[in-house]
Amino acid sequence: MAQEKDLLSEYREKAMSWEKDIAAWEKSDQTEVAGDSTLLFLGSSSIRRWQTLSTDIEPWKAIGRGYGGAKFSDLAIYAPRLLAAHHPKGVVVYVGNDITGKAETDKKPEEIVRLFGIVVDAIKKQAPQAEIFLIAITPAPSRFAAWPKIQTANSQLQEFCKKHTKLHFIETHSAYLTTDGQPRPELYVEDRLHQNEVGYKLWSGIIRKELESVYGKSEPSSK
Repeated sequence: MAQEKDLLSEYREKAMSWEKDIAAWEKSDQTEVAGDSTLLFLGSSSIRRWQTLSTDIEPWKAIGRGYGGAKFSDLAIYAPRLLAAHHPKGVVVYVGNDITGKAETDKKPEEIVRLFGIVVDAIKKQAPQAEIFLIAITPAPSRFAAWPKIQTANSQLQEFCKKHTKLHFIETHSAYLTTDGQPRPELYVEDRLHQNEVGYKLWSGIIRKELESVYGKSEPSSK
């Protein structure tokens, strides 16, 4: 526990930039709560911008709690607050900003795994019954120069998930790369970072397939 506090202490000041976003979600939690038949989606702007989440993820019910340029270093700090009102059937996490190609700010894969572990602990404390799904960091064109390092982080996160119960890693790169190993630009908006409607349709199909492998095709929104 002391090691976790030491790890997060250096990030607390920077995390304050998202305080208004977190407070806004806490206000939304007064009227919109994920219960035991609902999936809670946490993470960065790819979750926040997912306007069609509720329909794309059918037949599951889903609530999104994404914010700006979230990193695991601030999600580890804010996860208890984002989870406080919820007791979801499952939690789906996507965070893609800890490695962007900037040497001075990029985290080492090992540190990302440690931070994700803190997020997992927060989820298990609040919703011990929940399955946890981690979506792999996608190979966005604007950050493809950092792809080798991102691949290493994805690989280590996948191994972490394999070693723990109720953790599921959702691999995506095979669908997001061309046959010659390049990112597919048609899946992204002009900034070459965020997905467009086509990208979200692809993403949701991959995610639903993993949900089906865990819950079965009839779970859970019809009940």
